Amino acid sequence: LPPGAGALARGAFGAGVGQMAVAGLSLSALRWIPVGTLGFLFYTFPAWVTLFAAARGSERLDGRKLAALALSFAGIVCTVGLPGTAPTGAPGVPWQGVALALAAAVAYAFYIPYLGGLTARTSPTAASFLVSLGAAVGFAVTAGGDLATPKPAAFWGMVVVLAVVSTVLAFLAFMRGLGRLGPVRTAIVS
Repeated sequence: LPPGAGALARGAFGAGVGQMAVAGLSLSALRWIPVGTLGFLFYTFPAWVTLFAAARGSERLDGRKLAALALSFAGIVCTVGLPGTAPTGAPGVPWQGVALALAAAVAYAFYIPYLGGLTARTSPTAASFLVSLGAAVGFAVTAGGDLATPKPAAFWGMVVVLAVVSTVLAFLAFMRGLGRLGPVRTAIVS
């Protein structure tokens, strides 16, 4: 094993836990809100990344950035609505789903700088492998015997294409972006 293998194993474990947290929170939100609403709320993560980077002192917020952040959050409220009851008395967006979707976005916002640090200690390819390995092991352990496999066999081709294109290549591009652009710009571009 290369020097620092223990640190890389801890990195894989942490990345796996982070990936599982984001997925678990997102999928749990779907019990209360539709996938479109989840998407709008989850994609507040670039704004959260920016706010957390400003709190850490790695990003400076000027008036223009603050206005953009305010408009992005206001746009989400206008699009999704507020949790609870609508002014007309009709049911509003369930607060449980909103809370879980925003928790997933915030978890991802904390997770992105962690991934950036992992990429800085290895390469984007190695970091992507460690994240995938950590998440795969974590999901396999928590699923127990409840893992489902596609039936019929023709679906395996679709699974492979989704895995390679939508996961491996997309995540590798994301990890390379972290190394070149940093967390805030990568979050916005992604």
